[in-house]
Amino acid sequence: MEFTTQVEVAADIIWIRLHANGEMMLRKL
Repeated sequence: MEFTTQVEVAADIIWIRLHANGEMMLRKL
C-alpha cells in the first residue's frame, strides 16, 4: 500500500505550499 503514503506526501507538499503562499500574501498586506 504505497499509494496511501504517496497521497500523504502530496498532501504535505500542498499544505506547505499553501502555508508559504498565505504568509507571502499576509506580508504583502
